[in-house]
Amino acid sequence: GDEHLAAKTFISNQELRIAQVRHAFADDPLLAPALEPTALQANTRLLQFGDNASLQVCVPWDAERTLHHCPVDFRGVYTSIKMTWDAEAITFSPWPFGIEEFSVSIHGKLLERPTYPDAQSYQAALAVAPYLHLTWRVVPGS
Repeated sequence: GDEHLAAKTFISNQELRIAQVRHAFADDPLLAPALEPTALQANTRLLQFGDNASLQVCVPWDAERTLHHCPVDFRGVYTSIKMTWDAEAITFSPWPFGIEEFSVSIHGKLLERPTYPDAQSYQAALAVAPYLHLTWRVVPGS
């Protein structure tokens, strides 16, 4: 339907933009390698890794998850990373970061229910929900 056509059009437009940017920076020693298909795929997977990791602590999913196809060298090597979390710490194994540890925070509202019968009920619940500020230490897993 219309959504399928819109998605195909969006993807085609993005592919055209990538081709135009690759052509524009073909002689640039820094940008040309970053625009190669393997580098773009690795950066896409890196973005997905971060998105999945952040959702893991925000959505009431299991406290352990394996994130697959995480980039290792941005030249086609990937690995799986086990993520665990609790109220105080997030761990990754193998450790994918170049520092010993760090912290992350989120600010948001916690709703009492996962679904609402209509938009008005959702907006009403959102209006009265308290703001939360959550922080975790991010450390290597075992």
